[in-house]
Amino acid sequence: MCSSSGDTGALPSCLEQVASRLEPSEEQRGSLERRAAEVIAALRRAVEQLNLSGVVKAVELQGSLARDTWLPDDVDLDVFILFDSGVSTEGLRELAGSISERAADELGASLETRYASHPYYVLKLREFEVEVVPAYYASSPEHIVSPVDRTPFHTSYVKEALSRNPALKRDIRVFKRLLKNLRIYGAETWVGGFSGYLAELLVIYYGGLRQLLDDVVRWRPGRVFIPFTEEALKFKEAPLVVLDPVDRRRNAAAAVTRDALLKLVAAARLIAQKEDLLCCFLEPPRVAFD
Repeated sequence: MCSSSGDTGALPSCLEQVASRLEPSEEQRGSLERRAAEVIAALRRAVEQLNLSGVVKAVELQGSLARDTWLPDDVDLDVFILFDSGVSTEGLRELAGSISERAADELGASLETRYASHPYYVLKLREFEVEVVPAYYASSPEHIVSPVDRTPFHTSYVKEALSRNPALKRDIRVFKRLLKNLRIYGAETWVGGFSGYLAELLVIYYGGLRQLLDDVVRWRPGRVFIPFTEEALKFKEAPLVVLDPVDRRRNAAAAVTRDALLKLVAAARLIAQKEDLLCCFLEPPRVAFD
């Protein structure tokens, strides 16, 4: 993967106002960061009170808030509790539950257990929810135990790339809004679309949204390999292949279905014919009924 340190490319003039509305305000940013810090502090105190400092390696903010690529109307607060790899899978769940319960009591929050590849916990505060995800600490991606263990490496990769080219944050937010409005944003099975991390990777790889959309016009399901390498060809049955720069054994686009890919290609072709249509996709005109 690579990123460009130059201009992210010309975009429609109408995009400036749209893009500015996708940028979180300083008030929003400050409020969320303060609340995230409070939750992390409560979780860390719970670790100490339960005498678990020997098995908990870190409590860290992850996800789009940590990477500063979130949309004002759609932000996930993800806090990871990273455990020593010597803790059993069952112990991981139980200890994370105990820590989350203690923190919820301190914060006056309710607690809910949800399930993905393995259980995680949701602190339900008045203004928002915080997902508390138990994972194993790994010194490198080669030593991960479960898929979620990659997340801290994803966060580090994206933050480093964006530190070299902060202007890409704007393009990432615009691309995420485009995917959301096309209803192909999300790696859940019922969406079959582009995860937030994949959206970030694509903008970083191409060095900007304009360059990305220009190339998407030529995409064909089963014929897109980013980058085109022997490693990527191992996933040739997938509609879209984007090697995860953190773990090149993984296709970061594995969730993307053929239909989702074709929707993006169709939108890119329309935008190529008339660039102002990008703004229409981002903020569809409202129809008034008498």
